[in-house]
Amino acid sequence: MNGATTSGELRAHNRVRLLRAVHDCGASRTRSQLTRDLGLARGTASVLVAGLAEDGLLHEEPAPEHVRGRPTQVPGPHPRGPLALAVDVREDAWELAACELGGRATVLGVRPHDGTPDGALGSLGEALAAHGRRLGSRVAGVGVALAGPVRPGGLVDIAHLGWRSVNVPRLLGLGPTPIVGNDTAFAALAEARRGRLQGVRVGLHLHVDFDLGGVLVVDGHP
Repeated sequence: MNGATTSGELRAHNRVRLLRAVHDCGASRTRSQLTRDLGLARGTASVLVAGLAEDGLLHEEPAPEHVRGRPTQVPGPHPRGPLALAVDVREDAWELAACELGGRATVLGVRPHDGTPDGALGSLGEALAAHGRRLGSRVAGVGVALAGPVRPGGLVDIAHLGWRSVNVPRLLGLGPTPIVGNDTAFAALAEARRGRLQGVRVGLHLHVDFDLGGVLVVDGHP
């Protein structure tokens, strides 16, 4: 049961389901395949895709290989659709990318830093603000991954760098509050959504870099 009690609620529910399906498959499945996957009527799927395209969320391209029957389309990200700005903060540099529906990431910048909170997050905040101004309303959110425990409010501890209760959102100085999380937990979630742990009920994700992190994933949730 989806909890929808009106036609409008059902339409909104199915729009979210369709967008999630497009994202989780990496924008690789045709409209007819997605229609079957979601158990939708063909006419319902057509209306949903048309509405999402009109809203600047989806765009269809011809399927790369078509054998017989009527031509089929592959729903994917709209060229002016929403983007998530994703950041990976390492011990000596950060990398910033723009991620679109379907998961394709475009690197926007890589910059070394001195390992201090101000040195790492000050320059990152400036870069995020600049790209935010350039992309405007297309920015749906900002995610920041760091190699340390993250507490409520975006407080981060990174022992080998001497970070203690560093307030990441405050140092970034952004208007919208970023989602701040542990890099291993984010990587485990990505594997559960689109990688080797997809469909696995219980799995362990290990992340090895300058340290070792591990996250248990249960029913798709770290």
